[in-house]
Amino acid sequence: MLHRERAITAIDAVTTASKDLSIAMKEQHKDATVSEVSLGSSGDSLRSTAIEIAFSANEKDRVVEAIRQNERSDALEVPRSRARELYHVMRIVVFTVYRQLLTLVCIINLIAIVAVIARKSGLSRATAATAAVANLTVAILMRQDYIRNVLFRTCWSIPHTAPLWLRRRLAKIYENGGVHSGGAVCAIGWHIAFVSILTRDYVRGQNKNVALISLCYALLTILVAMAALALPQIRDRHHNLFEIAHRLGG
Repeated sequence: MLHRERAITAIDAVTTASKDLSIAMKEQHKDATVSEVSLGSSGDSLRSTAIEIAFSANEKDRVVEAIRQNERSDALEVPRSRARELYHVMRIVVFTVYRQLLTLVCIINLIAIVAVIARKSGLSRATAATAAVANLTVAILMRQDYIRNVLFRTCWSIPHTAPLWLRRRLAKIYENGGVHSGGAVCAIGWHIAFVSILTRDYVRGQNKNVALISLCYALLTILVAMAALALPQIRDRHHNLFEIAHRLGG
């Protein structure tokens, strides 16, 4: 598509220059010298015409300036399919590999939530706490140096004989932050469920451990603050605060 647009632009530039040249020659009433050269061969004959035009220096500058202005102008736009444009936006802008990984982690956790709630016993404190810790562990490990080195070295060791689609996917290993963000978001969700169960038991009189509830609420506050500061809009404006929260809170 890019080569086609460049070709169209070049043709348009040559056409415009030719028109401007003809107008200039008519205005200045200059004589043109035309010579034809015929070329022949045994099977077929080729005929080419070479046109030599003599014009003054001012006319030459005028034509050159017209060509330059045409090159700077907008090229002829080839209409593109709206469906194809939407596909590129969704694939490249919206559903990046980072967001695909984040969505995958969230889907796995949603399946786990549905499976747990479908049980007769329902969601218990132990299940919610275990799920929160598991997701938090995944989020932390994805930022651990040794784990990251293993992931990158594994992807680098893929031979060049491997299928192109596989190598292209593994080349996106640097977007593994989607797993980190997905695990952190799901960990916050499970922790909210855990704190809700603790609060419910406290209201019903089944759990009077105030220290445990206070600690869980404090941890929830830290996690939510870290997630809020990680939002792109806030992170760009208050990057130092984001780093402090992740290092001290984490």
